[in-house]
Amino acid sequence: MQINQPPVFAFFVLTPGALLLFVAAMRGSRSAAWGAMAAVGVISLVHPTYAVPCLAIAAEIWLRP
Repeated sequence: MQINQPPVFAFFVLTPGALLLFVAAMRGSRSAAWGAMAAVGVISLVHPTYAVPCLAIAAEIWLRP
């Protein structure tokens, strides 16, 4: 059986959670920075193609003035 769609857990739970942790890390929380790194690591293990958009969105959040 071939599954072409990403897992729902990675898309609806882990990606928004990682992005919220990125925003908290931008505000100076060191534990949120470690949590964001861990969340992206889990995303890359669950469904590797969703780690790239998550990192791209995080880069946009970081580069925004």
